[in-house]
Amino acid sequence: MPATVYTFDPNDAAQLDLVQRVEARLDEITPTSQTPSVKYSRIYDELAEEAQVLLRRMPKQVVYKASVLYAPTYSDTASVGTGLRIALPADYIRFLRIQLTAWTRPVDSLISVDSDMYRAQYNPHQCANPSQPLAAIIPHIDGDSTEALHCFPAPTAATGLDTAPDVRVSELLIVQRTAPEAMPEHFRDALVWGAAYRILVSLKDGASSERAKVAAEEVKRGLLVGMRGEEMPQREVA
Repeated sequence: MPATVYTFDPNDAAQLDLVQRVEARLDEITPTSQTPSVKYSRIYDELAEEAQVLLRRMPKQVVYKASVLYAPTYSDTASVGTGLRIALPADYIRFLRIQLTAWTRPVDSLISVDSDMYRAQYNPHQCANPSQPLAAIIPHIDGDSTEALHCFPAPTAATGLDTAPDVRVSELLIVQRTAPEAMPEHFRDALVWGAAYRILVSLKDGASSERAKVAAEEVKRGLLVGMRGEEMPQREVA
């Protein structure tokens, strides 16, 4: 399936609640009687864009609750060189972790396809082993998929190359495109302030957009503090 496009539905209570929160923030930080009039569909579009930005850019410990365990089908996997290629869904936006059953440990960070380490995987004397596995994102045009994971080493015939994919892949944790209203609750304030900032920038309201930017950054810092178990700082808007 192609990547999901999110559109505003005025009959969706969750969408309406988010949009009205952004509207309230715009009213809060713009001078009296100067609050911009913005269509709800436009506000929702900015919320949808901001949701994907947050999921791509925020630290892993913050986006973990928005992740999904992806289960590739048999046709999604193929042996390529010394590695196993796993096609990623069209809605894929971020990698978090993968564990193949043939490995003794997971991989939670990727190497570059331009690196010497990646090129070494085609040398049988230098390639990865089950106790030191590697993975990289590679282009993969197949149907709606545009990217794939290339995982090293691939399972051998003895460790499950010809078995079903759920035997080859014990865990694949990724982040996919997510509707604003489906974002975890702890993202809510960052999402709302981020959308307000995007709208004010597009309207060339420099002073108000700067206040929205400061508020959004404070909320993001609070998210990180909260993930460390500390008290989140209070936000103040000038």
